[in-house]
This record gives sequence, C-alpha cells and structure tokens, in this order.
Amino acid sequence: MDPIEGASPVPSVAPYPGGVEEGPAPVNPASSPVDPGRVVPMVPTDTFPGGTLDPSESLPRPMGPTCVRSREIQCSNESTCDPHRPLHEKVGGHVGRWVHVPGWRRDEEHTSSDEIRRDHPYTYYVCTFASRSCAFLQPLDRFLQVRPEVPVSQHLRIRERTAAMPTVLSKAGALLVLTWLSANDVVGVHGRRSNDLTTEQVSSMCERTSNLDDISIEANASTVHWGYTYKGLPPLATVTSGDTIHVEMATHHAGDDPEKMVYGDPGMESIYKWDAEGMSVPQRGAKGTSDGVHVLTGPIHICGAEPGDVVQIDILELTPRPNPSTGKTYGVNAAAWWGYQNRNHMGLPNNMVDPNDQRDVITIYEVVEEDGKYYVQPDYSYRYDEAQPSTNCTTPSSGTLEGTDFGWSNDERVYSGVEIPCDDGEQTWPGLWFTGVVNRDNPSQAAYADYTGTGAFKMPANIHVGNIGLASDYDEPVDSVPPLPTGGNMDNRRINQGSTLYLPVQVAGGLLSMGDAHMAQGDSELDGTGIETSINGKFKITLHKKSEGLPLIVQDLDFPLISTDTAYVIQSYAFADYLYELENPMSSIYDNGNNLNRAMDNAYLKTRDWMMRVFNWSEDLAMSAITVGVDFGITQVVDGNWGMHAIIPKDAFPVAGPVDALSQDHSGAR
Repeated sequence: MDPIEGASPVPSVAPYPGGVEEGPAPVNPASSPVDPGRVVPMVPTDTFPGGTLDPSESLPRPMGPTCVRSREIQCSNESTCDPHRPLHEKVGGHVGRWVHVPGWRRDEEHTSSDEIRRDHPYTYYVCTFASRSCAFLQPLDRFLQVRPEVPVSQHLRIRERTAAMPTVLSKAGALLVLTWLSANDVVGVHGRRSNDLTTEQVSSMCERTSNLDDISIEANASTVHWGYTYKGLPPLATVTSGDTIHVEMATHHAGDDPEKMVYGDPGMESIYKWDAEGMSVPQRGAKGTSDGVHVLTGPIHICGAEPGDVVQIDILELTPRPNPSTGKTYGVNAAAWWGYQNRNHMGLPNNMVDPNDQRDVITIYEVVEEDGKYYVQPDYSYRYDEAQPSTNCTTPSSGTLEGTDFGWSNDERVYSGVEIPCDDGEQTWPGLWFTGVVNRDNPSQAAYADYTGTGAFKMPANIHVGNIGLASDYDEPVDSVPPLPTGGNMDNRRINQGSTLYLPVQVAGGLLSMGDAHMAQGDSELDGTGIETSINGKFKITLHKKSEGLPLIVQDLDFPLISTDTAYVIQSYAFADYLYELENPMSSIYDNGNNLNRAMDNAYLKTRDWMMRVFNWSEDLAMSAITVGVDFGITQVVDGNWGMHAIIPKDAFPVAGPVDALSQDHSGAR
C-alpha cells in the first residue's frame, strides 16, 4: 500500500457498466490516529446518476430494507433481509452497495450521517441494494487493520466486482462499491506488526468455507520481517486450502543502487526508510546483528495446518517488479565475502583469491523484456570498499520483536562480527557487513562506477524464489540464511513459475513467508548471491492433512520436495535440521555446514528412502535406479548449510495413482 506520506488518491467508480477510473479521494478531515473510540466520517463524494452523496449532508431515511450480513444475520437475494443498523440506503432512486465490516458500525449517537467507528473488526461481507430487495454478493473473509499514521481516507479504495454480481444488480443502472482495504484485503496490507492478527481473529477468519483468488500482500515496512523467521510472529493473512494469494517480495540488496531500486517505489521506500529519526525496520537478523539478511513478506497463516501435515505451494506467476518512476527493473549480484571464492573451504590451504585481495563487488543488472520474455544483462559494477557508503547510525539498536515478548539488542553495533562505530551520528560501511545499507552516492554516477562490462552478455532470466518456507518449531527467532527442512533459504533455481513446492508443517498454521527472489542464478550460487531482484508472485496454497491420508509422494516428508513438469527434486543440506543437530546452531552452522560430503550423504539418503517408499522398492533396486537415472547437483555453497539436490526424472520414474491436489493422473502430476 501507500507509504505513510504521499499516499495516492483514492480511485472512484464510474456508473455501471463502466469500470473503475481514477478520481479524487474522499474528503476526510481526520488526521489523528484511529482508536476504538474515534468516530470518522465515511461518506464518499462520488456522484450517482440522479443523486449525490456529500460528506456534509445527512443521508435520507431508508427507503427499503437495509442489507448487512454478520455472522448471525443472514442476507440473501430475496425481497427482504434481516434488518440491521442501516449502513447504506437508496439515494436518488438509484442503487449503491456498501461493504460492511462487522464490528465497524454506525455510531449510535450519529445516526443522521454515515459515520462508523472501530470497535472489534473481524470479517466483512458485501451486500447490495436493488429496488427494495437486497442481495448477498460475496463473502470476503478479511481482517481489517487501519494504519494509525495514515488518515482514514487514504485507506479507502473503490473496487468493482462485476463478475460476482447477482442478476438483480445488472438492472440497477449504477453501483458504488466502497471498500475498506487492510492487512488481508484484496489490494494490500496496512498495519503495524504489533497489530497483526491475534489467535482469536485467525480462528474467526478460518471459518470461511469458500475459496478466494484475490488475497494480496503488498511489500512495505508493515508487511515484512527482515533476516529471521519465528514461530511466534503473528500472521498478516490467513488462507484456506485452495486459496490463491498474491505476494510482493522486496530484495534486501536494493540499497546497492537506491536510485534504480528504491526511490520512486513507495513500498520499497517504506521498507528502506533510514534517516536521523530511525529505521522503519530496525531489527535485521534474528538478534538484530545482521545474523540473517533477507526481507521476507509474511507470515501467512494456513487454516487447519498442524504438525505432520504438508503444505503444497503452486507457483502460478512470478514477474519482475518495475520501479514505478522509471518502468524499469534492476537487480544486484554481490560477489561477497561469504562467497565460495572468498573463503577457505574444504581444507584447501589457501583461499581461492589472494587474501589481500578479498573484496565485495556489486554488479547491477538490467532486466529487459523482448517478445514477452525476460533477459538480464550487466549494467555496471563497483567495489564496495571503494564506495564505503555512509548512513545514519542504526536506530533504534535494541527493542522487542513486535507482536511477541522476544527482545533483540545490538547496542554494541557489531554486524556480522565486525564493529562499525557510530561517529557523529553516522556509520561508514567498508564491506557488506549489514543488510539493507543504502548507498547514498547515486553509485551509477560515482567515480568508482565501472562500465567496462556493460552489455557484455545477455542471458534468459530464470525468475525464482530463493527463500520460501514455513516456520520452524524452534523456540527462538531463526537466522534467515541457513535453509531448513521446512524450506527457507534453499536458493534452488527450480522453485520457479510452473513448479510446485511441498513443505512439511512443524507449527500450527504453518506460517509461510517468502522473499529473496532472483532473476537468475546458476547451481552453486558461487559468488554469494543470485541476481537479487524485487518480484511479485501469485501462489495457490493447498493443505494436505496427515489425519486424512497424505498423497504418496509426501508421506513422511521431512524435507522440501519440488515438482516440475519433468522431475521431482529432493532438496537436502549438509545438516538436514541443523537447529536440532548442533549446539549453538545459529553460530556453529557456519563452521560446520560448509561440507559437500555431508550434503551428498543426506541427499542420497533422502532420495533412497523416498524412492523406496513411493515405488515400494528394495534398497538394492533403489540404489541401482539412482545410479543410472538420477542426477545430483550442488544447490548452493554460500548459505552456511550447504545444499545438494537430486533430480528424479518423471518419464523414467512415473508415480502411479493419485499424487496431489492438482491431478489424479500421475503422467502430469505436480
């Protein structure tokens, strides 16, 4: 949604049928924070054929039955419906419709004007008027959150739903749809993390029985958690099995060229806000020390998910996120200190490069579209030690994880093991020690910008999600970098559009988060990152219940399973679940997880066991089949817990019988 300042105007609805067109925002003098006792005017200025709604005027008395649906009051396409407090009336002989949010009601002391106040928001339903009848249009289970800093008028959006319109409405001649949008609304999310969904609100929202395909979470400072996952983090949205959700994902490397990837994009500006007054997202990492780097959108509560279940995620769409100010998309490859080339690995006597020449190199890539396909090509590069960007000091440097009782602190200002002191209100960064540093130099125009590689090659993009997973049942916030059995930072380029990901559930609701999207990356992610890019995605979520019998391919699943058009992909790591295999796991994983032998061992064992179970084979037969028909690959060697995957071709090893929620035919199973 819009940032706190400069929110865009509210669109208005043209007379039906005519669609939605841009118009002025409703006038709302309210600018102070919204609280449960505060009354806010809610009357739009839009004009009907034959009548006008004006915020300064009182609505006429009802000319027909009012139409509102709450959990107790039914509303259907009949000549009458159960009466309730009037929230909308016929105006000028024409028809309007109002979105009613149970718990948001007209203030009893202000019945002459259309005023409502926030009491206890849960779910809203759309009801409509046509002559003297009212029609239930469509239930939309959403939790309404209003961002306190934003005037209420800036939360309004007009949305037309012609596809779901009852026949009686097509004769009405005009429609007005006034919609409150919020944390889980069809357009985006507002609300501070401390105001996210409570257990009671999630339970209420999960009562819905019909599927939705227009849930959406936009990326902004209110919808992301930076550098960690945690089972205690309140969810932003709820989905039921079969729902489709749109999720925006912001890259954690946009600060490497903010002119191209931050400024002009309200959501990115919101996330990267960092000035003398403080940081919009100050906790970056599980303990605030950059011990975890990824900007993750979520979490998303999956109704009914329990430990032992499996969540299926169909990746329907992945598209680059252009900067609205330029219409262009850029990404970053960071050849970093944690890359394979810069570290002493596998017992080698020396680093891959001269220890005196270890360096962080930023390469900015441009995304281009040709004939409906995306490509990436290098634009320019620079060395981080030459740029040494300066920022305001990290503020605050300690706090409580919002929505939880977990405290974090970095008062010593030590980041990735390196102390960066605060001098005269600023910090200077000689290396990639802290996630999200904003280079204020306009680096593409700086003297250190190197254009010798501009356009040196152009390669097809492979848009994929690097970090997507469910929450671990670990009792503390978890570093976002090392991958887990529940997914997370797998950095597998096969998690792309058209593929399906299966993840085992460890906590109630699953708690799905995603981010770290890439325009391209080869197996190994050798130098430290892919082409880190902000991406918008569309996903279908399906829950497989253990209590109802799991599909064959996900029975006893304790690792991420990827399904593409041509193969099943077993994802494994050096430590299958390092949080429970190591002491002090979030520090010791970086000393122990850089082991390809262990990664290969686990990948083989997971593949052997899966094939024996799915095909009912002996170990000897499975070993032979793996040898002659399965390819193993190095997923990544940069994420602490190194990854190895096995590719099982579907044409050689078809799975018989029902496979998943998409298909009953194994030949096309996902």
